[in-house]
Amino acid sequence: MSSGTQKRSETETDRPSGESETPTVDRRRFSRAVGLGIVGSVASLDRVSTRSRGRTSEIAEENERSGDSGWEPDNVVGGDLEGYTTATSVEPGETLELCVSADGPYRVEIYRMGWYGGDGGRLVAETAGGEPRRQPIATAAGAYDLVRCDWEVTDRLEVDEGWTSGLYYAWLRRADGGGTYAHPFVVRPSNSSPSADIVVQIPLATQQAYNGWPGADSGGKALYGFNSDGRRADAVSHDRPYEEPFAHHLTYAVHLVRWLEREGYDLEYVCDGDVNRNPDRLQEYSIAVSAGHDEYWSVDQYDAFLSARERGTDLAVLGANVCYWRVHYEDDGRTIHCPKVDEEDLFRNIGRHEARLLGLASFGYQPQGRYPALTVDASGLEHEHEHAYLADTGFEPGDRVAGVVGHEWAWIHEESPDDLRRFFHYEAGSQFDVQRDRNCDTVAFTADSGATVFHCGTLAWSWRLDPDPTWDTTDPFAAARAHEPSVSEPDERLQRFQANVFRDLLE
Repeated sequence: MSSGTQKRSETETDRPSGESETPTVDRRRFSRAVGLGIVGSVASLDRVSTRSRGRTSEIAEENERSGDSGWEPDNVVGGDLEGYTTATSVEPGETLELCVSADGPYRVEIYRMGWYGGDGGRLVAETAGGEPRRQPIATAAGAYDLVRCDWEVTDRLEVDEGWTSGLYYAWLRRADGGGTYAHPFVVRPSNSSPSADIVVQIPLATQQAYNGWPGADSGGKALYGFNSDGRRADAVSHDRPYEEPFAHHLTYAVHLVRWLEREGYDLEYVCDGDVNRNPDRLQEYSIAVSAGHDEYWSVDQYDAFLSARERGTDLAVLGANVCYWRVHYEDDGRTIHCPKVDEEDLFRNIGRHEARLLGLASFGYQPQGRYPALTVDASGLEHEHEHAYLADTGFEPGDRVAGVVGHEWAWIHEESPDDLRRFFHYEAGSQFDVQRDRNCDTVAFTADSGATVFHCGTLAWSWRLDPDPTWDTTDPFAAARAHEPSVSEPDERLQRFQANVFRDLLE
């Protein structure tokens, strides 16, 4: 599925008044290094984080368990078997509830995403499904054109302590082998104080914004016209299945999770709705990570990341088109409202520009096909290769990382902080024919609090980190791989660069 022209027509302001086409980067942005560690060399990451030094992280221990590749998305069918969870996240001690529509016997399997020696997932629970029943297809209703199901709960599973915090999928499988369906959710940490250094925000609101279930030809509604039946909706609900449970909007995060967990970082996971509901929690971590395509935020989320940054929490944006559309969660916590009237719901248009918070502005856009390369940037630096982030990576000025710019990306903007340090750059129009003529940049800066903000600047960054990205059979990865086969392999230089970033942030 490609959002293509439809998406561009719905977001086509491009630049607020006064924004330049190609922002000029002041040389002092490349000379200031406060908090960014110019050193002669840096040791490789020892896979033990600051808080967990002297012990193995829970994530490392989790990934020592036996994995199972049964989670892989090439066999998602849906249709006569589909469902949803009644919560986007749960914690140990709670009950996971499933609302399933099925025309025959099925079973439920719960998989946790990770590395697991390359298997990529672990089967944590399975059970025979509830009594089969066909549940009604919801239709758009009310002023929002909202599609919301009111299905009966069919299955309940207890979330015990063995369910390590992470991104999970509930798989439904027909007993006769004729069909499968999957639905993502997060196991968040308990309400007690965090026990990890890093919190990773999984973007389920963005996944839902693009969800056109039950299909454009069947009355489905998303926050986009291209996959809606007629006019797009003004709100979407988590109370419905996903038309595409492994749509690329979430798979960018899956690629990232695989690398993070292989490295053994001390992690806990939340979804965007958790941050909206409990914004102060981010301040309790050393690093807060935005994972992948994290486009739809609430004002409370924006303020949560800003407050955490101003209290010393480092931010790592490992994706792009982040913090773009403002949403409002209704009281049920399951309904996401975003009418997009005259683009008044863009953060940049409500006095909260994403570039001021995160360093870069969104978004360039290329729906599929050839993906440009990022180039190691040496502008204004005499010894770029000696910087801590680039040390011992194998990168030299002018080296390229192929196929990494897309399908959306971000660039330095006039609202970006003055002290940005740029590590990689793509010059707009210099490679291939892309639909949006925008630069792409990878940057870091130090906030007044001393916290560091790192922004990779592109969604495809996580492709080149994933130790084995070939599990992803979806577009745009499949289209990019057809034109640039090297994206089927991780870029080990980029992996070392990202490890250096985390090493610096954790010190």
